[in-house]
Amino acid sequence: AEVDTQGDAFFLVFPTADAAIAAADGISRIDVGGAPVAVRIGVHSGTALLTDEGYVGDEVHLAARIAAAAHGGQVVLSAASRALLPADLPTTDLGEHRLKDFARAVAIHQLGTATFPPLRSLSGSNLPTPVSAFLGRADDVRAVRERLVDRGARIVTLTGPGGIGKTRLAIEAARAALEAFPAGAWWVSLAPLEDAGLVLPTIAGTLGAVPDLAAHIGSRRMLLVLDNLEQVVDAGPRLAELLTACPALALLVTSRITLRVPGEVEHRLDGLAPDEAIALFTERSGIAASPVIEELCRRLDRLPLAIELAAARARALGPDAVLQRLGSRLDLLKGARELDGRQRTLRATIAWSDGLLDDEARRLFRRLAVFPGGCSLEAAEEVLGADLDVLATLVEHSLVRQTDGRFWMLETIRAYADDALASDPGRHGVEQAFLRWALDLAERSDARIRGPNQAAVLDEMDTEIDNIRAAFSLAAATDEPDVARRFALATAWFLNRRGFGAETREWAQIALSRPGRDPGVEGWIVYAAASPDWDVARTPESLAALERATELAREAGDERLEATVIEVRGFIDDSPAGRELIEAAAGILRRRGDRDALARNRINLAARYLNDDEPALALEASAEALALAETGGNAHGIGMVHANAAAALALLGRMPEAAERLVAAHHAFDQVGERFGYVFLLETAAVTLVADPPDPLVAVLVASAREGYRRYAQSLEPVDSRLYALVEPALASLDAGVRSAALAEGASLEPAGAFRRWLERRPA
Repeated sequence: AEVDTQGDAFFLVFPTADAAIAAADGISRIDVGGAPVAVRIGVHSGTALLTDEGYVGDEVHLAARIAAAAHGGQVVLSAASRALLPADLPTTDLGEHRLKDFARAVAIHQLGTATFPPLRSLSGSNLPTPVSAFLGRADDVRAVRERLVDRGARIVTLTGPGGIGKTRLAIEAARAALEAFPAGAWWVSLAPLEDAGLVLPTIAGTLGAVPDLAAHIGSRRMLLVLDNLEQVVDAGPRLAELLTACPALALLVTSRITLRVPGEVEHRLDGLAPDEAIALFTERSGIAASPVIEELCRRLDRLPLAIELAAARARALGPDAVLQRLGSRLDLLKGARELDGRQRTLRATIAWSDGLLDDEARRLFRRLAVFPGGCSLEAAEEVLGADLDVLATLVEHSLVRQTDGRFWMLETIRAYADDALASDPGRHGVEQAFLRWALDLAERSDARIRGPNQAAVLDEMDTEIDNIRAAFSLAAATDEPDVARRFALATAWFLNRRGFGAETREWAQIALSRPGRDPGVEGWIVYAAASPDWDVARTPESLAALERATELAREAGDERLEATVIEVRGFIDDSPAGRELIEAAAGILRRRGDRDALARNRINLAARYLNDDEPALALEASAEALALAETGGNAHGIGMVHANAAAALALLGRMPEAAERLVAAHHAFDQVGERFGYVFLLETAAVTLVADPPDPLVAVLVASAREGYRRYAQSLEPVDSRLYALVEPALASLDAGVRSAALAEGASLEPAGAFRRWLERRPA
């Protein structure tokens, strides 16, 4: 049926995907006057709303965007359409692509195996878009692309001194090679990290693959661009293991030193060619080329960052003055003999810029290095006593940058400032002030993170995560009692919500090894280390730790902690006594008037009723929990209440009400950027879609749920088995090929993304 025509574009609707593909194939072969007509065609399968004006809805819009990404003569189709077609139909997987107006990436296939240019999408990547033009390095871009694409190198490392231009080259080379990687090119900045053990979790976080990165990538052809690896180069063996586990993965790395792993190909960068260096200087300074500029670039060894710094100074001083000042400062740091000549030259250039500052600006420049994640003006004022005018001077000198109200430094410049800070007699005081600021931020955030401003608090903590990590390293090194313990305790809820549960447990263990005097703080840390997951909490070691936490709570007179531990012990005790313990904990919390903790208690009671196959009682507990959570404004808690209620309603066969609760849970989770919570919604959502004939989306949702539990290292509970039993017949009745494709698609989707698929076609 021809639904709409606009200009030379046609919107056609078919009852089946087979019919649509047959028509698309026929149209793509049409000749007019003996010449082929290069028609681009996009095919998508979904449910749309039929109105007096025709078909409308997101699925229609998505079909149009898919078509717009194609080239003349090319037929492209969504994964939803591909799943409905015969498995032996010749198609080409073009990977995931971001399309205009759609937040989630869309998997796109091509009919046939012909070769076309890359799709006109927003790309299947997160490569940053630099604000300035890329000048020169054409031969380097070509060489790196050839090694990755034509020679099939698995790991290419761009090496050279800081400021040589490794990062910019990596971006351009990745863009040039993007068409050869259907699963995309993904940028991961490692500059803030100091612990090699965080490299793989950081990559996983970028890809949404916490914690099983290798399983997420699988056999997909993907390029990872890992920037600034030199300070965590010990991660090399783990990256080599990742390459072994993922046969189509390639790495493009920037580092001052090689990783020294099998298969690594080094591409070492030298300074720019003479004409490229002059072009860069003139473009950045706005000053016409001259013999003085040519000499200045030569004296700077044609290093891009050094040229940029000199160009910034030339705008104020002029090229002659810059050249004159440069002469006495080039050799300032040549005593660092372990560095090669170019590195020494770059450090001298930065030292020269440092030397142009007055004492107050120079002191602030060095002390800003204590913030690896950058900082707000307020933080700089509190920790360093910074003055806004002095900060503005550092920005003007191109030593500090300002973006969205935050002040930060290029990593190479921060490394120089950090080295200079080491000899600053006030360093210890600066670090202690930074630690106090970070601890105060964490504790204030923890106090508000379950309240009405939850979204804003989580956003702030997301912004400060690199500073939080640096501050915990300082806390772990101090002998001051309870500091590390308070820090680990204050960040535990936030880290868990953001998928860093393993880091939470590691911090708790480190904190327990540091000095402490407060039994209440120790009790909370013992509890956090003992109960990261219900299955783990059931082990003899964790049960003993929970007993210890109870003792510490009573010693400290901390009834909230005592109630929390009793509640956990009740949840993991499958006997009738378990419910009694949960109610005993509730009694303590009611007496205290602790509505937030009581809301959590009722949420856990509802979950316990679900596990005990008593959905009606779960609804009762959820009603009380919702009233408590809404009073406190805890969006995450509200979402969990609705998740429990939706599961209970689904088990009772009340599907429309279950769907309403699922939507309510989504609205709550979406407010705060929740990740793990969506796992609890997917199997219930699948139950609401059970019908005859079965919907393949059921398999997508179930697979994403199971993968989510594994990804976040959480255990399945009895209620999950009951929900699965309701969808198992529908899964079994699906065509084997359709089921296999849907399960594979679901396993590749983040829980939140899979749930949005349900939102698009949820039952009325």
